[in-house]
Amino acid sequence: MIDDAALNDDLIGYFPPVLGEDYREVILRHGLRREIIATVLTNEMVNRGGIALLSDLEGETGASIGDLTRAYAIARGALDLSTLWASIEALDGHGPAADQLALYRASSKALETAMRWVLRQSLPGSIGDALAALSPAIARLRDGVASDTSVAGRVSALGQLVQRLDVLAVAEAAGVEIDRAGTVFAAAGQRLGFDGLRAAVATAPAGDGWTRAALTGLAGDFARLQEIIARQSLAHPGGFDGWLAERGDSLKAADSLLAELAAQPGADLARLTVAERALRALTV
Repeated sequence: MIDDAALNDDLIGYFPPVLGEDYREVILRHGLRREIIATVLTNEMVNRGGIALLSDLEGETGASIGDLTRAYAIARGALDLSTLWASIEALDGHGPAADQLALYRASSKALETAMRWVLRQSLPGSIGDALAALSPAIARLRDGVASDTSVAGRVSALGQLVQRLDVLAVAEAAGVEIDRAGTVFAAAGQRLGFDGLRAAVATAPAGDGWTRAALTGLAGDFARLQEIIARQSLAHPGGFDGWLAERGDSLKAADSLLAELAAQPGADLARLTVAERALRALTV
């Protein structure tokens, strides 16, 4: 992964701009090319995502450091985060530091969300190929996100954009327009309580690292299930309603369980895991 040509700019950016402009080809043949890129990426991932980003994701997803680094590079490139981060940095001395830090935190949260999404997808092997596959779809997704041109507006739009990545995956897999996929995705979320379940995961008690990791994984499981149900519904002649009509006893069981969870706030890992299994039963 470290030899991927998509990381060449990380190597070039390590050197003073004048050297990068005049000696690009020489730098690309640098004897310590791989070591420099690894150092640059490691430092950047810690600076942009936080010191615990990689260790948390590694423990929660089981992904290797190489896979996590690839996910970082794809998320950064697909969302043009380098440009946004430069704009946030340019605010130094032009306003309250607290406001600037809030923008950094929001972009970090969006980065983590995007990385989790990338890890759930089956994207082409190289970073360059993955970016080539994602770029047109991301551009279409941006068209549906309102934004002003201020840095704060762009950060806000980024937050909206990463929340729609699951819709993008559904649209691409089903071969339909993003708006249609979004309608079905939202219908599945509302009817089957996915938004409430993810909120319950976020507030569930986590007494230790193992429980936190399990809860985070469960949030990803709910996201994947919503994607699967939306895809199945788009492929069904009767749409989402037709898909639901065929679920019979499985749907009744899921509805009963979800009603019980809603009536008893404060769901824990055990109850949420049972809810996930009930919803998964709807997809088989």
